[in-house]
Amino acid sequence: MSYQKAVLFEAKAELALERIWGNVFHFPNSKDVSRFAPFAEKNLLEKIKRRGLENRFEADRIYELGTSDEGRTYYKDCESGILFFKSGDDYHISYEDHYSSQADLRDIAAIRRILLERSKHIKTVFSPAATHQQDGLYCPIRLRELFAHPIPEYCAESKEGLIKIVKEIEDAVQPSAFFEKILFRGQTKEYHSPQISNETADALGISKFVASVPSLTPSIARALTDENYYDIIGQFEKWARGLNIWKLSQATRYQDLFSRGCSLYKQLLDASLATDFTSFTDFVSNYEGPEAACLDEYFKNTHSGNDKPISLTVQQYGGYSAMLDVTEDLETALFFSQSALDRTTMRYRLVDPSSENIIYVFVKPRHSSSFSLGNDIYGGAIVEDNLELPLRLRRQHCGLLTGASIFARNTYGYKVVAKIHLNNPSIRTSKTVKEMFPSQEEDSLYQVLSDLRSVLPGLYG
Repeated sequence: MSYQKAVLFEAKAELALERIWGNVFHFPNSKDVSRFAPFAEKNLLEKIKRRGLENRFEADRIYELGTSDEGRTYYKDCESGILFFKSGDDYHISYEDHYSSQADLRDIAAIRRILLERSKHIKTVFSPAATHQQDGLYCPIRLRELFAHPIPEYCAESKEGLIKIVKEIEDAVQPSAFFEKILFRGQTKEYHSPQISNETADALGISKFVASVPSLTPSIARALTDENYYDIIGQFEKWARGLNIWKLSQATRYQDLFSRGCSLYKQLLDASLATDFTSFTDFVSNYEGPEAACLDEYFKNTHSGNDKPISLTVQQYGGYSAMLDVTEDLETALFFSQSALDRTTMRYRLVDPSSENIIYVFVKPRHSSSFSLGNDIYGGAIVEDNLELPLRLRRQHCGLLTGASIFARNTYGYKVVAKIHLNNPSIRTSKTVKEMFPSQEEDSLYQVLSDLRSVLPGLYG
């Protein structure tokens, strides 16, 4: 099969999936919500039935998408997001480099392989640097080769040991052509979602790997239902308004007009707090004062398609998001492995260390667009409006993983490069709650969002 024909077929298959959820009705700022529209998967199943496709893996949310002219049957795994096909008696991951998330899954699998080789657990089965396009031919990798082994796991018995493990991981992967940066995520314990059946995992040749994949499904995937879908879209729009009100109140060029306490700031708050959803849009559309151009710029003409600043705000301050938050800072990850949200006070608190505490290690591959850091995410607004990254995001050294959807529900779990278990309760974070979650007086974004607390369920400090 030629490289061009393979890539064209795969691109069409993925675009067909994107249209299913992309055509779902959503407000301009709520693309994050529509990625997990509950009825998108139902629409796909109806389409599969109309085409009369055989779906032997349907119970495991692995759906047949069609067969190419060369006889390759393509499947989409809606847990990992992997597009793969069957050729002969084996299954192969598709080339798909024009989709960053698919390329990341393959590159991250290669990085895990490097770690395992370094620890002498396995020998090389394939060369990560090998090209997939040799003399115009399509040369995919077998699934059983890419995902043959479980995620590497380490045990830290002391803080010094933890730092040493991270250094060993970094030293091992840094020479790789795929490596750009190490990122972390700390949790008080590990969770596992229902895995694909043993029969399916055996057929694909990935049993050991799948059993080691943690559940890192984003918060919105766990919250959305058919019944609350439009309510959560409305909530997301209010978070977006809060972010834009903050930008207006902090921007050097507009501070005199919209700083907290000014008349227009109060009018924007009142319109946002109104139970009638159209009150805010009506206020912005009908306002005729000299500041009307400013309102147009921030609330009517800012839908550039880059929803990451909104997603990062929602994720870090308490709303539902399709993204997964990570950090560049090991100490921050350690803090979140030993802290929990008190639902009564909506404040974080430190908890006693436990042997269940865990830190996940991620590696951002070079040229990846599905890993983003705080400064990069807010970059345009920060430069244009002379803003500082909100203090909470700075202190937590925040970043995001993107790419999850109803058709890639647990793709973040498949992107874990290594797990570090914190076995000894003497391993304690040096961070404090006050440091990680600055007060309203210190964090101007938290202050603005707090003014909207009654319409932002989940807001925490």
